[in-house]
Amino acid sequence: MSTKPDSLWLHSYSGRETGLMIVGSASALRALGKELIAAADSQPPSTNPFPPQVATPAITGPFKDRPDFTLSFHLPGSSPLAEVAPLRRQATPTLVFLAVAVCAVVGAFTLLRWLVTYAL
Repeated sequence: MSTKPDSLWLHSYSGRETGLMIVGSASALRALGKELIAAADSQPPSTNPFPPQVATPAITGPFKDRPDFTLSFHLPGSSPLAEVAPLRRQATPTLVFLAVAVCAVVGAFTLLRWLVTYAL
């Protein structure tokens, strides 16, 4: 992963806080600001349901194993954002957790039964 001269550096973090840090040189941030202001001033209201993209700056990060990661900025489309770009949970689904827990309990009982039957 090489850093392009005027690319923004993305850093995803979690701990006490969870977030996305965007770091860039003054010129990179200034260029992004100009691009966003120009797009916001010149874009007519969209009739497309999906939010139209107005800027996609060059980035590095936030993950080493995802070189195709992009950062893009959009204006609202004609449909509500909750329909076209819904927020998702980051946690593992409950059903996956329950399935793994059941397998762990069955495995523990199988080992215990084997120990009682053959080892003792």
